[in-house]
Amino acid sequence: MIKKLYESGCFKYEKFILVHQKELLLSPVACVVLIQMLKEYETNKFFSVASLKERMMINDSDFDEAVTNLLEREFYSIYIQYEDGIGREAVSLDGFFDRVKDILSGVNSKDFENDFFHVTQLIQKEIGRVLTADELEIVSSLITEDRVTVSDMEEALEYMKSHYKVLNVKNLVTSLNRFRGEAREVEAVPDFVKDFLDNIK
Repeated sequence: MIKKLYESGCFKYEKFILVHQKELLLSPVACVVLIQMLKEYETNKFFSVASLKERMMINDSDFDEAVTNLLEREFYSIYIQYEDGIGREAVSLDGFFDRVKDILSGVNSKDFENDFFHVTQLIQKEIGRVLTADELEIVSSLITEDRVTVSDMEEALEYMKSHYKVLNVKNLVTSLNRFRGEAREVEAVPDFVKDFLDNIK
């Protein structure tokens, strides 16, 4: 429905993105890039992401970071469409329309917002400083993509404090991956194997 409203020119996506930037967990640069994608998509579904860079007044590294984040979080996807045996790169923005639908129906958006706030507070308390914009982007990605919960983050913070001298977001992400990996490894071992290993010690 949202996509049909957009295609008929009845959905004010620019205003929606700016009003709901916090719920979408988008940086200002990502908002600008996403709006430009939607403008381009109105007239040309076969535009390339690289072609946007040439027309936008954003430095290359900021642009690349924004489009990568949007792609990883599935706001858009790229596919090849074939006509008469010739393939052309096309962009799908269905992921964005799904996010809009979720926000309008209240699905998970409030939970993500609350988790983002609590996790950010936890990290800042442990490392003793305010997080940078890049670090906030990493945290939002962990919550929205990897579905990291507050309790997951508490465990990862404890793991980091016991294994690293330097407390920062990079070591926290590594700790989170290692902690989750160890937890999965323990869960994956059947009981009879555990019993056997206990008996041979």
